[in-house]
Amino acid sequence: MTNSQSILSSSTKDWLRIIQKKYDVPGIAVEIVASPPSPDPSAQDEMRSEILTFGSRTLNGDPLTPDSLFCISSNTKLFVAISIGILIHRNTTLPDGNTLGWNTKMIDVLTGWGLVDKEAEREATIHDLLTMRTGVPFHPYAPNHADPAKLLEMVSNLPPFAPFRTKWQYNNDNYLILAHLVSRIAGQPFTEFVQTSILKPLGMNSAVFDPVDAKKTGHRTDTALRVGEEMEVVYVDDDGEEVKIKGKKRNIDWWAKGRGEGMWGAAGLIMSANDVTQWLKELISPTTIPSSILEECSQPHAEAENLMFPEMENSSYGYGQWISYYHGHKVISHYGRQLGQNTIFVRLPEHGIAFGVMNLGDGIGSSINRAVGYTILDELLGLRTKNWEEWEECILKDWVSLQAKQNGNTPNNQVETVKLDLDVEGSYHHLAWGDLNIRRFLTQGEDIHIGHLLQRQTRLSLPTYISDMPGREDWYILLDLTDSHFGWTVIQLHNDHTHSEVINNGIVRVLGSGEAIVNEDGMGMFVGFWNYDPMTYRRITEGQDPRISAEVWFDRVARD
Repeated sequence: MTNSQSILSSSTKDWLRIIQKKYDVPGIAVEIVASPPSPDPSAQDEMRSEILTFGSRTLNGDPLTPDSLFCISSNTKLFVAISIGILIHRNTTLPDGNTLGWNTKMIDVLTGWGLVDKEAEREATIHDLLTMRTGVPFHPYAPNHADPAKLLEMVSNLPPFAPFRTKWQYNNDNYLILAHLVSRIAGQPFTEFVQTSILKPLGMNSAVFDPVDAKKTGHRTDTALRVGEEMEVVYVDDDGEEVKIKGKKRNIDWWAKGRGEGMWGAAGLIMSANDVTQWLKELISPTTIPSSILEECSQPHAEAENLMFPEMENSSYGYGQWISYYHGHKVISHYGRQLGQNTIFVRLPEHGIAFGVMNLGDGIGSSINRAVGYTILDELLGLRTKNWEEWEECILKDWVSLQAKQNGNTPNNQVETVKLDLDVEGSYHHLAWGDLNIRRFLTQGEDIHIGHLLQRQTRLSLPTYISDMPGREDWYILLDLTDSHFGWTVIQLHNDHTHSEVINNGIVRVLGSGEAIVNEDGMGMFVGFWNYDPMTYRRITEGQDPRISAEVWFDRVARD
C-alpha cells in the first residue's frame, strides 16, 4: 500500500486490503483528490491527494504501484468529448465555411456517415452521438473495425431499436465515430491529438493508447481471467466463513490481441494511478482545459440510468459522463469495463473532491468498484447510509451467492439429435455483420479442440452448428438445435500468454446467449443479440414473421 497524504480513514483502508485478498483480486488502486479548505481552491499544488495500492499488477506477484498502468476503458469517452470541445473552443472552421459546434450535423462533416433511419441520418448532430440518442443500441456482437470506412459502413446498416432522439442507449460505436471525426477535423490521429492537447500539457506522461508500448515500460498490468466452472475457496475469515469464487486465475496478458486499435476511441486509454490523480485534479480545478468545456460535458443532456450506481437518483447522461444525485449531492461519474480491467472515476464538484478506483478483478471487478465507490462516497460526505461491511454484504456477498447458484446447473455435454427437415448449413448475410458461414459442428479438426474446451471449462452443451463471427478474432457463434428452434451462444477464445496456440491451450469465455429461428429465408436472432439490457429483448412469438420481429435478421445466401 502506498500513501501520499491521508484522506481515507484507517478502517476503510484496512477493509480495502481485506477485500483485495478476500475476493482474490490481483490488484486494486484507489486515487483521491480534495481541494484545500481555503476559500481559493484553484491552486492545484495545494490540493490534498492520496494514492492507495493493494496487491499485484501481475499473477507473478509484481507489486502494484502508483506507476502501474491500467486500461481506463470507457472513461476514455470523456477524452473524446473534451477533444471535440477543444476544437469548438478554437473556433475551428469547417470546409463548408461554417464553424464547428456541438450541434453540427454529422452528415455535413463526415464522409460515409449514414444510418438505417434516414431522418436520423439527416438530422443527427455531434450532440446526439455524445448523448447516445440516435436510436441505435449497442450491438455487442457486431464487427469491431479499426478501419474508419468499414466502421461507418457497418454503423450505417445496424438496425435501430428506438425512434430518433426518444431513448438513451449506451453505444460504443458513437464514440468510435466521434474519435474518427476528431482525426478528420484536427488533421492528425485522435490519439496524437489527445496526447498533444490534453495529456502532455497536464504532465500525464505515462498515459498511452497502445498496449504494446505500455508493456515495454515494464509497468503495465496483466489481464487475468477466472477459468472453469469449479468453485474455489479463496478466503476463510476469522469466523470460518468461506468465500468461493468460480474458476482458477489464468493470465491472457491483455484484454485485446495485438494493439486493439478498433476500441481506442471509446475504451482504449491506458493510465497509471499517478496519471489518474492528475486528471482528477484537472477535472476539479482546471488549469489547461477550458472550464466551459467541462461544464458543457457535465450538463444533464439526456435522462439515463446510471449503470454503475443504480441507487442514485435523477440520473442523466452528459458527454461521456453520468450526472446523478446521491442523497442530494451532485455526483459526476463514469465506469470502465474491459476484460479483467475495471475503473470508476467520480467527482463531486460542489465539494471539490474526486476519486478513482481501478482493479484487476475478472467477473467480480465491477461489483467491487460499486461497493468501494459507495463506501468512499459515504465517508467523504459524512453520510451514514451503510458502513463498509454493509456495502460488502449487499453487493459483494450477493455476487458470490449468485455465481454459486449459477454453478448449480447440471452440465449436458451431449450433441442434440433432434430431427430437422431443413438444411441449416450455408451462408447467411447481413449488411452490418457480413456473412455467417454456418457448418455442422465436429466436422473439422478445430471443432474437436473447441468441444474439449467447452466440456472442460463450461456447462454448455456441445452445439449442433458453428460459425466464425465476422470482424471478431477468435469469436464463434454456436447454434444448439432444440425442438423446432435454436439456441445461440457467442463465445470468445483466448490464449494463455505462455503458449502460442489459442485452441490447444485455450480459454473459452461465454459472451452471451439467446434464441434463434432458422427457415428457408434466413435466420432471426432474439433475446439479447443486439443488447444486454433485458428491457430491450425481443422474444420469439409464434405466428409473427421473424424477418420483422427478430432483433437482427440474416438473409440466407442462395447457393450456386
